[in-house]
This record gives sequence, C-alpha cells and structure tokens, in this order.
Amino acid sequence: MFDLIICQKQQQLLKKYGVFHNITNRTGVVRDHMLSRKTGFNLGIFPELLRHPANCQILTFQDNVKKKSSRYIDADHLTPEELFDRINTYQGQWDEQELCKSLINNYLNGKRYERSNNTK
Repeated sequence: MFDLIICQKQQQLLKKYGVFHNITNRTGVVRDHMLSRKTGFNLGIFPELLRHPANCQILTFQDNVKKKSSRYIDADHLTPEELFDRINTYQGQWDEQELCKSLINNYLNGKRYERSNNTK
C-alpha cells in the first residue's frame, strides 16, 4: 500500500520516519483509513471500498493513536459520500477500481455489506 502514496506530504513522512514497527521503529508511519473500518462496517459499506487507496492516508503512529483516542473529535475524516467521490475520481492504478465503482452503485441502490457467519 505504501507504494500507492500520491500526496507529497505523505511521501515525505514515509521518507523521514520509515514504516512503523512495534520493536524497531515506534516513530514510523502507518496506513490509516480516513473512513474507519468500524464505521464502514456499521454502515454496511463493502470492504473493497474501505481498503481502496482513496480511503487511506499515511500518519505517524503517534498521530494515529491520538486520532483514535480522542473522545471529542470524530475520528473519521470522510463521509461515505466523500469516500465514494474520491474513489470515482481516483486517478491512480488500482486493480479493483471497476469493482469498487460497481459496489458504490450497489450501495447507492440500497445494497449493504453483511458479514457472513460462516467461517470455514
């Protein structure tokens, strides 16, 4: 996912801090979902949309922890509509781009993701 970084600021963060590792690099960067997976699943948004690069940003590990621990600020930076717009206008290369556009249409037409209870 780190090779899909388009934003100059995020490229600089990665270059400056490197990738987070719990033992060897606790000041590194992590991939963050701007519309959180928890919110997405609660809204029935398909996982393919949540994992799209248009929903990801690079943050330092410490900034990501601060974001998640805030009681006063909604941790999500995108609404579903904003995410769908970002996906539809995404200019990068993404193997699931057409699938994501189809899933957006399904969602807008009332279909929702439901987690399967079958685990095999």
